Amino acid sequence: MPAPVSFLIPIADALTARDVRAGQPVPVAVWEVLTTLQDHRARRGRRHELATVLLVALAAVLAGARSFAGIAGWATDLPVWARPRLGITKRAPSLSTIRRTLLLVDPDVLDAVLHAWLAALAAPSEVPESLRAVAVDGKTCRGARTSGDTRVHLFSAVDHATGIPLGQVLAETKGHEIAAFATVLNKRNGTTTLFAALEVATGLVTDRCFQQHTNKEFLTFLKQVARAYPRVQLHVVCDNYATHKHPNVQAWLAKNPRVHMYFTPTSGSWLNMVEISFGIITRQAIQPMTRGTFHSVADLETAIGTYIDGWNQRAHPFTWTKSADEIIAHAKPSPHHKKTYNTRH
Repeated sequence: MPAPVSFLIPIADALTARDVRAGQPVPVAVWEVLTTLQDHRARRGRRHELATVLLVALAAVLAGARSFAGIAGWATDLPVWARPRLGITKRAPSLSTIRRTLLLVDPDVLDAVLHAWLAALAAPSEVPESLRAVAVDGKTCRGARTSGDTRVHLFSAVDHATGIPLGQVLAETKGHEIAAFATVLNKRNGTTTLFAALEVATGLVTDRCFQQHTNKEFLTFLKQVARAYPRVQLHVVCDNYATHKHPNVQAWLAKNPRVHMYFTPTSGSWLNMVEISFGIITRQAIQPMTRGTFHSVADLETAIGTYIDGWNQRAHPFTWTKSADEIIAHAKPSPHHKKTYNTRH
């Protein structure tokens, strides 16, 4: 039996929230996070985006659904006015769509993406790195079985100070947890933040990796881009994170009037063509060989840098396949979302 529809309100509001500062309990931009996953379904016959199906499944499970049928029943029972909150434009995904889509998703990649997202939302821990504690445990999932008809046993690690999951792997049985211990910890060798600037006219990419995404790193990268394009009027389009509008950034822009900043509206980062580059890098440089896992941050950054260097040697501009009117129509905010952007941008 699906969970009550009333559970949708707090869950959907949390999952679709935007402009939330790090450390607050409400997730930020989960839709954009889920769109980074590769959709393995055939293009023909798709009625729902992959992110929509995943978001529905995530909300349904949080509301108590414990099976494909439970997820489908929960989605079907949603009132029409509530469906846009989860990206449903018309009918809710059917049971067959949910089952087929979720079975094609790589669970390791999904775990890695969501764990990295949760870690990015957490407020920095005040515990010194040398004293960091990790809690680990394994649990057998009731009602879940593998393709070999064995019960699913998951082994997870959680940061003790912040409560943020660090990783999760499938252990054969409870007796195999020791072997899974090293695997789950090796999945969190660190993270990197990729800053990239796409020259729209040519497709050339300027990049740099940092360990954080604060106004300091953003300003450093902005200066790098300005040096790469000297003595010209530079128009920079980026998303409207508060970091990009920090007083330090504004002060630098005031001293460098040739650099002009433009911000995409909330939930509209897809309007920025650099997102196409990020998608290509993820699909072609990261996922194919390692399924998103590297032995070190240096290896990850090397792979990204090598790929971008190769890309720049054969760079080409991207072209919108839709007209400006069609794009603007899709960029209009949903009536169910709060207005959090300035139309002058």
